[in-house]
Amino acid sequence: MTDRRTAVTAGSSPLDDRVAEIALLVGSPHRVRILLALYERDGCTRDELRELVDASRTTVHRNVDALEDHGWITTSAVEYAITPAGALVTEELRDLVETVGLAAELRDVLRWLPREELGFDLRALSDARITVGTPTDPYAPIRRLADRLTTASAVRGLFPAASPATVDAVHSRATDGVDWSIVLGAAVREALESNPAYASRFEDLQAAEELDLYAVTGSVPFYLGLVDGEVQLGIVNGDAVMKALVESEAPAVEAWADEVFADYRARATPVE
Repeated sequence: MTDRRTAVTAGSSPLDDRVAEIALLVGSPHRVRILLALYERDGCTRDELRELVDASRTTVHRNVDALEDHGWITTSAVEYAITPAGALVTEELRDLVETVGLAAELRDVLRWLPREELGFDLRALSDARITVGTPTDPYAPIRRLADRLTTASAVRGLFPAASPATVDAVHSRATDGVDWSIVLGAAVREALESNPAYASRFEDLQAAEELDLYAVTGSVPFYLGLVDGEVQLGIVNGDAVMKALVESEAPAVEAWADEVFADYRARATPVE
């Protein structure tokens, strides 16, 4: 009798065999739940496993048989248990499930992020708050940013563009005497100096004693804010509309943001 755990289809490659094993593991959510349940416990009785998986007795039995046939779990008269090989696979499977969930959440944001500029593992954003503009509410990210800036006490920020909401927020706090440090891209500095709608407020920003205002000669590729211990990352299009705002308190993201801001600040000159 052929052992299904080692059977190889004629003409198949090692990759084909491995993909087939992966397909078996993830082909049913019930199998994933069974593996995760047994991985987290020393063993489960049939009734316990059925309750954990939340499936019918027939469904649990069918998927247990498939996993046992491939050597991922073992069964006895009283309980199920995961094998060492099954535990090894389930560790990776658990991480994959979490990564897929994060990627799905970030999917609309990742296409705009300058990946080559992000010096941290994207999995650090697993607990991030993400605000994305939609066709019915395209200004949700910029409104969220303005709300945070309006109440912030400590801010270091890189600004690639100007919008009425952010200019108003910065102006309202700068004239309150908060200790902020802001670096402007060349385009936003030009817009603030030349646009009559911003001119008087820009003069107030320049005159604010507690606001350190700088500018670089080139562009700033994204909005970056260190706001009261939280990192904000915003993607702005050519019309100064923010497509998405990502907010994170992860230490890895904060360390990266500190380094990026320090680099731009070192290359910037005071706005006179």
